[in-house]
Amino acid sequence: MKRGSKVSHIKTATHRRAKEAETQAAQQQSTGDDSAGRGSSANSGPVALQLFGQFDTDIEMGLPESPLNPPFDNPFHNMTVEESHFLDENGEDIVFSAGPSLRNNEVDGRKALEQELGFLGLVEDQGVFGCAASSVTDLGIDDEWINDEDGEDPIIEELRMPQNDDWAPHNSKTLFMLDMLDNLPHLQLSDDHLKAIIWVMRECGTLIVPTFALLRKKQAAMNQNLEFQPEHHTSLLGNHFFYNHPAKLIALDFANRLVRPLLHIYPEVAGPVSEFWQGKKWVEELSYDKLSPMWADWENAPHQHYFIKELARVNDQNFVMPVKWITVNGEVHAEAYPAKLFSVADPSVVRVRASKLRENILDLKNEFQKSSLFPWTSETVNCLRIKADGQPMFRLRAMPWSNNVSGNVSKQYNAHTNVYIQNTCIPHKKLAQEFYVRFVSTSTFASSSEQLAGVSSDFTDDAWHDAYDCQLGHDVIFQITKHLLPADNPQQSEDCSHIGVKGNRNCRRDTVGGADAEKETDKGYEALYHPGTPCNADNTACVLCEQLRVACRGNKDAVQSIQTQTGVKDKLAQFWVEHLLASAREQQDHLLKDPPTRDSRLNDKGLKGDARKAVRPEVIDTIQDSLWNWFVDLPPEADGGQRPRDLIPGFHYKILLSCRGIDPHRDMAIEILHSFLLGNDKYVWHETSSPWDKKKEELFAVRLQATDIDGLSIALPRAKYLVRYKNSLIGKHFKCLQQLAVFHLSDLCTDTIFNVWKATGELGAHLWIPEIADMEQYLTDLDILIGNLLDAWATFDPRRIIAKAKLHILTHLVDDIRRFGSAILYSTEVFECWNAVFRMCSILSNHLAPSQDIATTLGGMERFKHQVSGGWWKDGKGGYIRAGKNVREFLRCSPELQRQLGWADTSNVEAGPWIQGKAVISQSHDICKENSWVFFNFDENAHAGRILRIAQHADANGSPDKVMVLVEHFDHFNMPISSRSQKVYAVNPKSIQFIFNAQHDCRTGRCELADSDKVVIQERLRTKVSVKSVVHRDDGRYILNMHALHNAHLVCSILPRSLTTPVPLVPDRKAFHRQIAEGLRVSGPAKRAETQAKAKNTREKKKQAAMMLPAAPGLKPVECIQHV
Repeated sequence: MKRGSKVSHIKTATHRRAKEAETQAAQQQSTGDDSAGRGSSANSGPVALQLFGQFDTDIEMGLPESPLNPPFDNPFHNMTVEESHFLDENGEDIVFSAGPSLRNNEVDGRKALEQELGFLGLVEDQGVFGCAASSVTDLGIDDEWINDEDGEDPIIEELRMPQNDDWAPHNSKTLFMLDMLDNLPHLQLSDDHLKAIIWVMRECGTLIVPTFALLRKKQAAMNQNLEFQPEHHTSLLGNHFFYNHPAKLIALDFANRLVRPLLHIYPEVAGPVSEFWQGKKWVEELSYDKLSPMWADWENAPHQHYFIKELARVNDQNFVMPVKWITVNGEVHAEAYPAKLFSVADPSVVRVRASKLRENILDLKNEFQKSSLFPWTSETVNCLRIKADGQPMFRLRAMPWSNNVSGNVSKQYNAHTNVYIQNTCIPHKKLAQEFYVRFVSTSTFASSSEQLAGVSSDFTDDAWHDAYDCQLGHDVIFQITKHLLPADNPQQSEDCSHIGVKGNRNCRRDTVGGADAEKETDKGYEALYHPGTPCNADNTACVLCEQLRVACRGNKDAVQSIQTQTGVKDKLAQFWVEHLLASAREQQDHLLKDPPTRDSRLNDKGLKGDARKAVRPEVIDTIQDSLWNWFVDLPPEADGGQRPRDLIPGFHYKILLSCRGIDPHRDMAIEILHSFLLGNDKYVWHETSSPWDKKKEELFAVRLQATDIDGLSIALPRAKYLVRYKNSLIGKHFKCLQQLAVFHLSDLCTDTIFNVWKATGELGAHLWIPEIADMEQYLTDLDILIGNLLDAWATFDPRRIIAKAKLHILTHLVDDIRRFGSAILYSTEVFECWNAVFRMCSILSNHLAPSQDIATTLGGMERFKHQVSGGWWKDGKGGYIRAGKNVREFLRCSPELQRQLGWADTSNVEAGPWIQGKAVISQSHDICKENSWVFFNFDENAHAGRILRIAQHADANGSPDKVMVLVEHFDHFNMPISSRSQKVYAVNPKSIQFIFNAQHDCRTGRCELADSDKVVIQERLRTKVSVKSVVHRDDGRYILNMHALHNAHLVCSILPRSLTTPVPLVPDRKAFHRQIAEGLRVSGPAKRAETQAKAKNTREKKKQAAMMLPAAPGLKPVECIQHV
């Protein structure tokens, strides 16, 4: 069941002309002019629908002339078609109409139409009218009136609908509800679904139910009001796709009452690091010209704008020249140079509160304009002030995401390449919600690089975009810049012109690698455990230039050698490489081999020896220069009318290598979902579970199912599923195993692989920290934990880091977290979840123009989200409006709609309240129930304990807790141990700080499996099969789960540093790696020789199989070969 393209419901100019002609024809008919309906020529009026059906009948059935079928001039004679327009011999449009208009007298018009149809013999049982209707549809004329049950014009219907401003712009609750049903991301409906709903509403007697045509017409009008019309683009490779402008999507954030207060415009330099604008790149690396250039006191003096690189005066009458706006503890400051009047007095930067600024450059001009000390020039004022023209001006940073996604829910792959975007000026807690994911484009043909090149005009230096700031109540202009480019590893390799993880240089971030023999040297092997020499966009562009230059010589092997040695391979450049190789070889054959056309010197038989050999290189050089000049001249002329004499990014190679403010190598941040969960976790799980038999699988499943998950942000594990489909797990499964598996594997795997599990859990808990209080200490610990994991793998399998690039790439996490913040900020899990929305759009698209249809559908969803969340937009008169009161309140008052749109508001959650004796809310907004493990304050000290009971006192205060005292002791699991102290504290609910996860120490207690009271449930019915479970012998000893991701940063902050400081697994790592490399230099060559022997043997077998021809009758296979 398909949705039917929403694009087809948008009225075209031709359709409007047809409606006008239809009105004229109706007027002529009402005055007694019968000639208007017969259409003797294309210029005499519109071709009536019944006449078109008559033409079709005459042609198909060959009807003879009769009084009912008189002869006529065929208006389709000499007809031509241009861009869906039908033109006569004079080049005029042939206008089609649906016959006489029913607007003046609907009843009489219907009767007249029925009589005329009966007169012409166009009755339903002959099927002619249906043929005419389908033909009109094929001609591009909207079929809404044909498909609607009542046949009423939606324009007339809209005029009859009651107008309720509280439900504007829908103007009725019914129309709003239908629009909502059509724009729920995870419950998308087809056209047939909507028509059935409308039909059911009418059958139930619902008043004022709009037709399907009116719904589509209203949606198209609202999309057009918000300028949500996909734009067509043709890539340089000739691929077509449609996209929604990223700038228009980001502009909605300014106009949305829910989003605008969340925007952080300036970098923040103090406090813990938990957001993008607190990372080193935003705070330190970006130049002044890449940040927001102005500030104003929006409450007291909103029109007094202060720009960077302009003189300003502060309260104490001193002058400063701001160069950067920053936020310190929630207050805007200026980093500025102390200055005298129009000159810098001190080159050192000072920090000044922005609220202390009193006069900007324009105020100073007015004060000193008559003074000779005032050297007013064009350079005195920032050029951006002139560009802004009194409007506030901001710079925002965005995070595009691209990947290959299947457009099907089934296993049959339907390849699409998608591009989404998020505004990194919004806090991460909000960006983790699907509500804040914006769809840009999709294509089954164009790659992500082609699509990013298509939208690059929104990110250029001179691209300033208009928006309405609902918080300031004023028009603003803004600029957007790419901040980082998260994606999975293959996509990131493609985006930064890297050869991929299968190449010798398999890291896209540095130059580490080489042939296996090189990696087995002491230096080469040690380099794999540390970040190497970083790659950069300029060097990559130079290597691509060299490849293209060599391709002009027709030497494919030389090009491949450069790609292998450098690890640089660009998809767009490769297109030109193959074209240049073919052209060079063709010209070489023409000038070197063919006697009639080759160089005349080669036809001289007297030219011999070195002189003859020197001709070939000269000819090849000439061909190379000729091809290179042609290749460089390919791009179109620039604005100045001159052709560039160099390679052009976006034409000769990927545009990302020259994008403003971003380096595709450094800014392709390591993504923990694909690099850690689907990398390291997947490897260790495979090595652990592969040797298991059925008995061990069942033992692990029972243990895992009995795990206490209270205090974890995961669902109860489906242990039997994990074991049964152990080779088909996804990210959420590995995240569960990473936190819990170590408690159940001590006797199910070897010690070496168990060390890998412990290192995995410790590093994982460190990576999922949402807030970093001390960045340097955190990065020091992170470096040790990454080293421990890699060394644990080296102990288990020394070649693993050579074969798996995802292990080496973890070493770059330290630099990424320093520059961007915590790794969860750029995790792509929310994008992967949002793919489900895209798939539903793909399934319900028309499958003829999926890029346009999906962009239109998702643009409509953005429009609905903007309207229902109280966003503003420009009306036809140039003013700004928003949806009616009832529309705006519907989202706030409807938790179900909030859930459907992927939006959650946690701002009203307060710590302390309890839920009818069942749970309390901690300071960290955790729901703590009975038997939950918590840290709480008592007598100004922090304690760990387990909630025994939540009691309700008469005054509704306090709750007695059974406290478990934390003992500083290390066990087999490298984790703190909690044991019962026989004390019970009654504490106020507000004293509960946060929840944590603890697991029973089954290893020390020697807990065993036994049949429990639970039975297997099938079809929601109890069976007689009992469920095995773990029986805990001792209830007084628990292990604090240091592998848990939830509240890991809070646990580390409250425990003594001695319990959380990571200890290196190997004291002398370099000596350890040299020892391993020495063994690899022995086993490596032997393994490669064995591999080469197997490959050779396989080739021989294939060769022999190819020689064995089918035996002829009476001959054996060998005899057959001899016979042939």
